[in-house]
Amino acid sequence: MKHRLVQVTWVDTRCQGGWEEAKEALRFETCEVVSIGWLISEYDKRIVIAGDFNEFDDQYARIQAIPRGCIKKIKRIKDTP
Repeated sequence: MKHRLVQVTWVDTRCQGGWEEAKEALRFETCEVVSIGWLISEYDKRIVIAGDFNEFDDQYARIQAIPRGCIKKIKRIKDTP
């Protein structure tokens, strides 16, 4: 199976578990994340990347599904066998 190593820039949620003043709550933002991994599948609503791939046993580790609506950019890093 041919895999592409990609860098995905995406927007994630942030949360705060404690109480905040209204002026602080109004300034609360999302955060931009950069993830790097092997692109193992693409669907209409999400992509799936894995941080590790064991070609011998066809296994993946550190699997992450990222909603397409959160993705700002996908950049191919290189081709691999």
